[in-house]
Amino acid sequence: MTHAWIRPAVSLGLSLFMVACGGGSSSPTAPTAPAAAATRIITIEGSLAFGDVVVGQTRDATITIRNSGTGTMTLSGITASGGATSQTTASPTTGSIPAGGSLTITFRYTPTGIGSISSTVTFTTDHTSGTNTLSLSGSGVADPAARYLLDGRVRESAPTSGTTIAGAVVRVVDGANAGASSTADGNAYYVFPSLLNGTFNVQVSAAGYETRTQSVQLTANRNLDLSLTPVLRVIDEVLSGTLSGGSTTCTDNIIPRPCQRFTFGVHHNGTAEAVLAWSAGVNDLDLELWHGTTRLASSAGVSRTEERVSSAVTAGSSYQWRVVYYSGSTVQGFTLTVRRPN
Repeated sequence: MTHAWIRPAVSLGLSLFMVACGGGSSSPTAPTAPAAAATRIITIEGSLAFGDVVVGQTRDATITIRNSGTGTMTLSGITASGGATSQTTASPTTGSIPAGGSLTITFRYTPTGIGSISSTVTFTTDHTSGTNTLSLSGSGVADPAARYLLDGRVRESAPTSGTTIAGAVVRVVDGANAGASSTADGNAYYVFPSLLNGTFNVQVSAAGYETRTQSVQLTANRNLDLSLTPVLRVIDEVLSGTLSGGSTTCTDNIIPRPCQRFTFGVHHNGTAEAVLAWSAGVNDLDLELWHGTTRLASSAGVSRTEERVSSAVTAGSSYQWRVVYYSGSTVQGFTLTVRRPN
């Protein structure tokens, strides 16, 4: 028996190979189909919603990565956005997942402070389809049984925060500590030696001051100064002094002149007004009202015995009357009659 190879014959764009074998008939041979590409289909099962966890304690959650493809899938790393990076760990973070197989990963959440985290966890794989991300969330909360110290001083509000208020009463008005109270001592210190942690409101009161309520978050021993605003009243006062050409100077941003300053703080919006008076003579005095480096008002008259100034003032700010020795040659006494809000 003999075999003979015949060159391909081209007909209608097709190449045909014919083989004569012992004079028998021949038929075409089908081409071999290429192998199908391997697939790696990722599916993630489980939840990373940790809920509330006491600060410093831990909670674990497990998830499962499944590969429903036809080839082995490789996990090369895990990343997370936001605050989850420093408060969560995962194990393992790498691995191989065969076709039809799975890999279980344990996440641990350890909150470092009170507050919530929300993050997207990305599983770095060579998957060909599927979703490789999962949401992560959790909240750090205080231990409901923990107790802490709360103390501080009671002061006046700005601009007279250096004034302390002995005898002020601080009282917890809600929450697990409702009803607890402390009276500021002679140095204006109050103290609660053992309060259950959490967020609650304290009410601060004292005679001559507006009662105030303030929110407090207690998650550790805390020193917290509290402030009160004096009740609104109108202050009438008479100030006095003497000036001469040799007195301490202040400037009106144009030229330094001898002057005397009277500083006052304001807790309520209103109008401050003053009348400057001095005995008749050759000396000329002026009256100005300043706020910081800004002159708000000045007397515009040329009287030799009296000047007047009036201006709006704002709560929480400090102001200064300035009596200016504008011209003259002798020592000059004066009185300054003031009306203003406290």
